[in-house]
Amino acid sequence: MLSDPWLQRWLALAVSHAGDGPVLEIGCGHGDDTAVLAGAGLKAIVTRACNVYGPGQQHYRLIPKLIASIKKGIPFPLEGGGTSARSWVYIDDLCAAYEILGRYGDPGEAYHIATPGTYTTGEIVARVVDMMGGPAQIEHLPERPGKDAKYWLDTMRI
Repeated sequence: MLSDPWLQRWLALAVSHAGDGPVLEIGCGHGDDTAVLAGAGLKAIVTRACNVYGPGQQHYRLIPKLIASIKKGIPFPLEGGGTSARSWVYIDDLCAAYEILGRYGDPGEAYHIATPGTYTTGEIVARVVDMMGGPAQIEHLPERPGKDAKYWLDTMRI
């Protein structure tokens, strides 16, 4: 049994629609990957998603880690003052995009899955703290070296 609910949902969609369309290559960013799959006789679509959140998310990710920190009353390490901006997409919306691309996407093409706007990590932290009724102990840390100030994907093709 798979422990990753996202993968379980995608595999269920893939199996239920076998033969209906191309195979999705989830989260891969290299054109060579598509060529390898095409060489194996598979019609492949490359997808790149922004930050995904929702049930089953790994505990080290921002939102689950923050929730655990608040519940346990331990400091939450906020890197770089919370200024980095990200696009966030809920897992059910990501799965819906995979299903649409699996049915209607063009083999050999790449698609970005994201929301049109971005939120800073500080804004996400403030929203979660507010939803949980606070308070939170925030430990301000320096930004990790090489971390991007903003992740944004152009979704015009979807």
